[in-house]
Amino acid sequence: MNYLPTAFLKHLRGQSTTITDLVRITRKDGFKIGFSSHDQDIVFEGLVYKANSAMTPKAVEKSSDMSVDNTGMDAHFTSDGLTEQDLFSGKYDGAVAEVIRLNYEQPEAGHKIMESGFIGQVKASDGKFSADILSLFEKLQQSKPRRAASTCPEYFGSPACGMNREAFAVDTVITQIIDDTNFVVDPVGWLTNDRYADLGLIVCKSGSNNAAQNEVHTHLANGSIRLFAPYPFPLNVGDAVRIYQGCSGAFSMCRDKFNNARRFRGFLFVPGQDSVGARMPITAG
Repeated sequence: MNYLPTAFLKHLRGQSTTITDLVRITRKDGFKIGFSSHDQDIVFEGLVYKANSAMTPKAVEKSSDMSVDNTGMDAHFTSDGLTEQDLFSGKYDGAVAEVIRLNYEQPEAGHKIMESGFIGQVKASDGKFSADILSLFEKLQQSKPRRAASTCPEYFGSPACGMNREAFAVDTVITQIIDDTNFVVDPVGWLTNDRYADLGLIVCKSGSNNAAQNEVHTHLANGSIRLFAPYPFPLNVGDAVRIYQGCSGAFSMCRDKFNNARRFRGFLFVPGQDSVGARMPITAG
């Protein structure tokens, strides 16, 4: 049950109210940004909530059972706040969002958290964006059973993997653009070895896609890189990138390339389709 401060509750029961909704977004790196549906900026708990003419929290879906409660928000992109480049470069992936209702004449008199969750699907058009705010209970409903497969299910550098991903990274720059998923980088360090970055990550360190990451499809010793999907914004010659070695999840790669066989989490002796589909020998009886 939500308990409201006496002063705020008294204001809500009055004949007229001065209520507004705020949205506070906290990224994984700790950066916070606030939006207000009011026509003036509001300072609350040390954060300035920028007036945003298009900022409209959507209706909060509440239920009495264990189903997921969700809401959302619409707002304008702003040059001094949340930009389209920041949003689609992944800076706000997994960010926590809170919808707060308070008296804008007396913010210190109390408030109510209408919803708290994390940023889900985001859409953008005509200088505005629309974001779903998914309840924290959503994560509890995301089933992640461990699958029985001959390959390792962990991503390279995860706690279960135990490898320091940064030790297998190299910094370089783009020297040639072929198309939106194919380009060439300066082949420094281990990039002179064919296929070392296959299934690895590439993170832009400058340019329009700064901080955005992508997955490498194929890497060749001459510095050629092919991505599975394009970046949200065009790449340019001279953009700095950091490339991480990739892992296919095969036991041989875990053992021979990374010397990490003891942390392999696949099931080597799971029968494959050929074994399961093979006919059992028939003996005369």
